[in-house]
Amino acid sequence: MARKSLEFEQLDADLEAAGSPWERAENPITELTEDQRVRRLGVAPPPGEMTLASAVKSFEEGSMAAVPLGSEIGAPAKIDHRSLNGSNYTTPVKNQGSCGSCVAFASVAVMETTHKRKTNQPGLVFDLSEAHMFYCHARSEGQTCSTGWWPENAFKKARDIGVTYDEHYPYTAGDQDCSGLDNTWKSDLATVVGYQKLTSPASMKAWLATHGSISGCFVVYQDFFSYAPGSTGTSAAPPPAVIASRSSATTTPSSVGSARTPGGRAGATRATSGSGTASARSRRGRVPGV
Repeated sequence: MARKSLEFEQLDADLEAAGSPWERAENPITELTEDQRVRRLGVAPPPGEMTLASAVKSFEEGSMAAVPLGSEIGAPAKIDHRSLNGSNYTTPVKNQGSCGSCVAFASVAVMETTHKRKTNQPGLVFDLSEAHMFYCHARSEGQTCSTGWWPENAFKKARDIGVTYDEHYPYTAGDQDCSGLDNTWKSDLATVVGYQKLTSPASMKAWLATHGSISGCFVVYQDFFSYAPGSTGTSAAPPPAVIASRSSATTTPSSVGSARTPGGRAGATRATSGSGTASARSRRGRVPGV
């Protein structure tokens, strides 16, 4: 079995040498074995997209595109969808468990947040099914917890077929053959009206400022697992995983339509981290995951 502990002493030394740009903390993910952590990383770039090896090389060679300040592109200095004009447009974070289903969590979370912002309904309870997205849609393309998936494919499925509400197929971690989907799922269906691929930091920031959340992919280094959320230091530099995300293209829906018959209810949602590349919803203008 792979080693359980990360190299905390070395990480502490590296952080101190770098001027303590961020803080580390032990958490449930650092307590997992290496194999268990890797299983949660679920982005598989298809042919024609940047490979993991290429992303790592670009980052290590310093050839990533520079990230412009918001003011340089007409965007605000900060975007936080938890407090946008006094309203919270995000949905609750969920745990993907031991499965590389991060793409499904990210794409579903972006759909939910986009719909709430587009319709200006921050209080709307809108809970879509990650299980339907991954165990049905990704499965139909031969993807599993071990292989992961790709965000653009997820949004295509959401556009062409749709994603049902969580109550019709609640998520549990572990490969499934879509058998958990009930026979009334089509009565509660959300679809992506359109989506767009963003390929530059400027376009990502502009989209966050004007439309809503985006999904993106990033390379995950070991130190990322120990990052303390909200930590600050003497530098504004994020951990390498976030820096590496600067090269990633992101895919995001331009609009989400929701069709629901009377008599049902809705719930909550999540953001997630993923693979040797990873997937997660962006909450404050940083571009993680999918």
